[in-house]
Amino acid sequence: MGIVKVLSLAANVVLARLLTPRDFGLVAFGASLVTIARLLADGGIGLALILGPSEPERRDLAALLGFQLVGSTTIVGAVALVALPFGEAGRVTSLIALSIPLAVWGSPGAIILERQLSYRTIASVEVIGVVTYLGCATASVALGAGVWGLASAMALGPAVQSLATVLLVPAGRVRPQLAWARVRRLLGFGTRFQAAGLVDLAYQQGVNVGTASLVGIPNLGRWTFVTNLMQVPLDLLTIFVRVSFPSIARLMDAGQDPAGRLEEFMRIVAVSWGILIAGIVGTAPASIDVIFGTSWHPAIAVLPWVGAAYTLSGPMGVVLVGYLYARGQAGTILRIKILDTVVGLAAAMALLPIFGITALGIGMVVQVLAQMFLYRGAIRRWARVRVLLAILPQAGATALAAGAGWYTAWELGPHPLALAGSALATGAVYSGCTALVSRTVLRETLSLLRAGLGAR
Repeated sequence: MGIVKVLSLAANVVLARLLTPRDFGLVAFGASLVTIARLLADGGIGLALILGPSEPERRDLAALLGFQLVGSTTIVGAVALVALPFGEAGRVTSLIALSIPLAVWGSPGAIILERQLSYRTIASVEVIGVVTYLGCATASVALGAGVWGLASAMALGPAVQSLATVLLVPAGRVRPQLAWARVRRLLGFGTRFQAAGLVDLAYQQGVNVGTASLVGIPNLGRWTFVTNLMQVPLDLLTIFVRVSFPSIARLMDAGQDPAGRLEEFMRIVAVSWGILIAGIVGTAPASIDVIFGTSWHPAIAVLPWVGAAYTLSGPMGVVLVGYLYARGQAGTILRIKILDTVVGLAAAMALLPIFGITALGIGMVVQVLAQMFLYRGAIRRWARVRVLLAILPQAGATALAAGAGWYTAWELGPHPLALAGSALATGAVYSGCTALVSRTVLRETLSLLRAGLGAR
């Protein structure tokens, strides 16, 4: 996976150099809309089969595939019908939407892998999809295809990943069937879990529409660039989330309630999470201009706010959400998602005409503060978790390290030496502060890393 991160960084540098903020803005519309369409095509059945108490039967997998193929084909047609009259943005969206029916063929195999916790194979197929996307996007854009090369790669990558899943998981090779009775039985369970994801996607689409309307598509492209920069820590968070829910659920099935250790788990996540956030934010004044080009300079001012939001939300999203899901509290999580989304989106849109895309970062901070209050209340029934006290020491270390790197980069100016100096300053301050405020947690985190490396 480390190789994939290096390739992703290299590809993002090339794409940022070759594409304009407007191009990124056009793709942002299509990508978020297609993600919503993909969830609707699934109907939550995939999650129901992953999270359900019993192993899915082969006929369940066939019914899932049949439902997804019908739903995805219908949705692609509807997306094209609605989007095409909107010019280039609509055509780009329609092209990206082709990925939906191409990707569903791998769903049965993916469900089997998730239930077996076969993360090595899961990682392998994801690497194949990502490498395909990165290679095709970089090559086609470099050859002059522009935004169409990027959109084509976004359709091709999931298709190749789906094919790899079919080839690597023989048990997932089923013929699609239309079996409404089986689908209906699974829909109720799955939609409760899927609804929270739809709320997140609705927030993203609200940001896209509001930003494009109030400050223009190029600024939406800059915001998309910021979210792409944060992809490395987000990928780490995805790994944590993927492991946390089944792990907590298995502990509870074995009669071991981890309620008393939730603060400890949050501190462990915060230590490994914080260094990535500090590194990206601390080096931003040098890295963005030097590596990606001056057309992305306005994104620098947004990163401290986005970094602050992610620093606080990461440990909560991994530990508290995983615990509540394991407790069967999908409805509680959905209510929290709706409330914090409304608060965050309202704050961002109100400030957008005044502060530009920096307002989107401020809105994220407001949203996370609302989350902190709501999750603390939701989990009180089972555990007394001091959310702010658990996160704050390491969040302070992250902020100090990012500030030291930022100051170094700003003083040295947009120069490769500034990039190296700010990275060293960030790493040194983060290491020192973490050793002071989280020494015990740091030892535990290093022990876990050594154990993981030993297992590999």
